[in-house]
Parts: sequence; structure tokens; C-alpha cells
Amino acid sequence: MKVYLAAITHKQGINLYAGATKAELLSQLASYVREQGGPIEWAGSYEPESQDEIDAMSDEKVVELYFQDHPSEFIDEDSAEITSPGSIPHFAVGFDDSYRPQGTAISSQERKH
Repeated sequence: MKVYLAAITHKQGINLYAGATKAELLSQLASYVREQGGPIEWAGSYEPESQDEIDAMSDEKVVELYFQDHPSEFIDEDSAEITSPGSIPHFAVGFDDSYRPQGTAISSQERKH
């Protein structure tokens, strides 16, 4: 069974997320973004007008725009194969960003310190 994983790194630490599908993981990531205190907390290149605008965005769009050029919050994703008990797990090599919109900052290679 494949599991989709993400880590959001920020000033206070790291939040870890897992989902059985890419959509489930994306939903969790979007919830994190929507709970960040509204448009005044967005620090990337996109500035939403209101919380209503944020809430109306698709999960994919809200995650894309929030992390795009964000100076202090970063997101990394991966996937892993979970095997039955007693067998050796096979973890995916590299990052699985197949659902990642093109041109976003959702990549470990683009992380800025």
C-alpha cells in the first residue's frame, strides 16, 4: 500500500502529514494553510484579499499559493510503500510531486535557509 507524506517546516518546528491518497494529503495541507490566521499571515508573492477568498480556493490552489515564495515556511513531499508485517518496507526514492502544480515552491530542491 502506498502512503503519501509531507512535512511543513516553519519557525516553530515541523508538522508531519500522511494520507492514503494524494488528495487526502492535499486536503490536510490545505487545512493547515486555511488555519494560518488569514491573509495577513501570507508572506509569499501572492496576497489574498480576505479569508473568504482563501476558503473559496481549491485545496491544490491554496497550498500552491501559500508556499509560493514563502520566506519561512517550506513543504516537502514523498511517498512510501507499506508492506505486510514481517517483510522489509520499500521506500520510494526521491520526492513524489506528481500532483504538485508546476511553478510552485513545493519542492525540497527549492528550499531556502
